[in-house]
Amino acid sequence: MTPPQCVLDVLDKPGRYKFLQGDEWYWFFEVDATGRIFQLNPHNMKRDGILSKNGWNECAASGRVEPA
Repeated sequence: MTPPQCVLDVLDKPGRYKFLQGDEWYWFFEVDATGRIFQLNPHNMKRDGILSKNGWNECAASGRVEPA
């Protein structure tokens, strides 16, 4: 699956974001100026790898994004 729409909506807005799925599960990511998505380590907020454009889980479709 490709990134959910809520992630696609911020690809042109570089910055750090929090992806929320439900009320208890979340993770952080950063979008750079070229639209690459980096997962962030929640303990130090450093980049922890680039997220694939087609390796998203189907359950991410129900998530939402907010600024971190």
